[in-house]
Amino acid sequence: MMGKLDSRTAFVTGASKGIGAAIAKALAQEGATVIVSYATSKSGADKVVADIAATGGNVMAIQGDFSKPDDIARVYAEIARTHEHLDILVNNAGVYTFGPIEEVTTEEFHREFNLNVLGLLLSTKAAVPLFGPRGGSIINIGSEVGKMAPPHGSVYSATKGALDAITTSLSKEPVFARNAVFYSRLRLLAALNGSSVPGCRGCGAGDRFLFCGRHGAAGQGGTSASCPAWAPRRGSCAAQICRH
Repeated sequence: MMGKLDSRTAFVTGASKGIGAAIAKALAQEGATVIVSYATSKSGADKVVADIAATGGNVMAIQGDFSKPDDIARVYAEIARTHEHLDILVNNAGVYTFGPIEEVTTEEFHREFNLNVLGLLLSTKAAVPLFGPRGGSIINIGSEVGKMAPPHGSVYSATKGALDAITTSLSKEPVFARNAVFYSRLRLLAALNGSSVPGCRGCGAGDRFLFCGRHGAAGQGGTSASCPAWAPRRGSCAAQICRH
C-alpha cells in the first residue's frame, strides 16, 4: 500500500532514542526514506535503523554532534552525496539540564544554546539547498517550557523560547513564503507542545497526527483526542505533527 510519504526523504536529528526515534519510525511507516543522526549513542541509532529496516523501510544513520558546525557540514555533505534530494527535516536534537540559578555555568549555557539554538539554525541553513523544486518541510521540535518557563529551567526555557521566535521569523523569509508545500514551496512548521501547528488551518479536534511528542504514540494515525494530554480548551495535544 502506498504511503503518504513515498518517494520523500526525511532527515531527523537526534534520533537515537525518545521523540526523535519515534518520529523516524513514524515517517518510515508512511513510506519515507529516513536518515537519522546521533551524537554519541551508536547503539541506539543502530536499533532505530534495525527496527525500521525490519519493516521494509529504507534508512541510514549518520554520526554528528549538531552543537559543532563542522559536524553539521559533514553530515549534510554525506546526505547530499547519498541522496538525490531532501524533503523533510526534523530539527529534534537537543539537551537540557534543570537547576537553580546558583548552578548556572557558562559551560552549561553554551552546551544548551550551541545545540538547541545555533545547531538548529545551521541545520536549517544547510538543509534548504537540498530541497528539490517541489519544496519541503522543516519541523522544529519545541517544548512547552518555552512559554511556561518553570523554575530551575531558565537556560533550557530560553533555548526553547528562542526556537519559537526563530521559527516564526524564518517563516516570514522569502524562501519560506512561496506557494503551498509540494507546489515549489518550502514550508516551515513548528511542532510546539501545547499548540496546533502554526499556519495550518486544518488542525483541530479530531485531526490525525503522526506522533504525540509527550506520549510517543508514533505512526498510529490516531486522533488528537486519543492522546491523554489532549486539552479541549487549547484544541491540540503535545507536539503533534499534522498531516495537512
